[in-house]
Amino acid sequence: MRKLHTTYLVGALLGACCLQLLAQDAQPAGGGRGAAEMWWVNKTRGGVYNPPMRPLWKLSDLKRMHAGRSAQSGLYGALLAERGFTGITDVFESPYGGFCTTFSRSQDRFNRAELTAGLGERFETMRISLKFYSCVGTNHTTLDAIRLMQARHPFGPDDVERIIVRCSQATLEHAGWTYRPEGMTSAQLNLSYCVAVLLLEGDVFVDQFSEAALADPRRLALAAKVEAREDPAITARGSKSRHTVHVTVLLTDGTTLEETVETPRGSERHFPEPSDVTAKFAKLAGRILPRQQVEHLAETVLELDKLPDVRALLQILAQTATR
Repeated sequence: MRKLHTTYLVGALLGACCLQLLAQDAQPAGGGRGAAEMWWVNKTRGGVYNPPMRPLWKLSDLKRMHAGRSAQSGLYGALLAERGFTGITDVFESPYGGFCTTFSRSQDRFNRAELTAGLGERFETMRISLKFYSCVGTNHTTLDAIRLMQARHPFGPDDVERIIVRCSQATLEHAGWTYRPEGMTSAQLNLSYCVAVLLLEGDVFVDQFSEAALADPRRLALAAKVEAREDPAITARGSKSRHTVHVTVLLTDGTTLEETVETPRGSERHFPEPSDVTAKFAKLAGRILPRQQVEHLAETVLELDKLPDVRALLQILAQTATR
């Protein structure tokens, strides 16, 4: 995909495919996705475009718009199709200007069969990852590795001489560049900065990111001690291993610590414990709700499948709405 931001690139099409149910009885086959594609093309040629990932460092607000604008475009495409608006019926298959040929820049470096593989049999819900850090998912395995090493051998920011992160080429390009304070998105995307935040603050969550801290001298100095290097062996394992890292921490007393993490905590291959999920919920909901209310909500949701109906949950939510 030429290193474009895939959230915006494919999101409108996926949204339209789901929302096409609104109009499936009233339109020609392919009209919904074609309408969404036309809407998406209009937007990428207009003011809200889909730039390569690297310039998104400095386009904080633009990147944050992508998911919402993508969903909006999918909805518009489906609603337009419902009202009889037609689009390109072979938008994926067309050899000239089609989605696959355009974004692969080829006639054969794609597999259209994957578009419908497992349709109606494989569901993506359990493949959706939960994030436990407020930063790009690429960085999570490194942060998990450092936490595991600290649990075995406690150390703090002043104890660190150097940190080496061996990673895939994708991770190196996506997050391994030298940090410079260029905005909130830049900080949340950068591997070295996020490692510094974890070591200094003990967490990498909402409260650890602020405009005032982007150029914090302590964070900058510690980030400069973190080096990302491509490991060809990890890259060779393909996209499913793109987040795998081998982290080496060299301490000032001569101690060397090492940890390999294959997948981030919260991913489909490393699903979190219920305690991890409730802890994240408490950190977020606790910003506006009293602790007892947060605990009651969490307990109720975790037992939702055992409730005779959802009125118990609705009552708790109604109480929170009045606060």
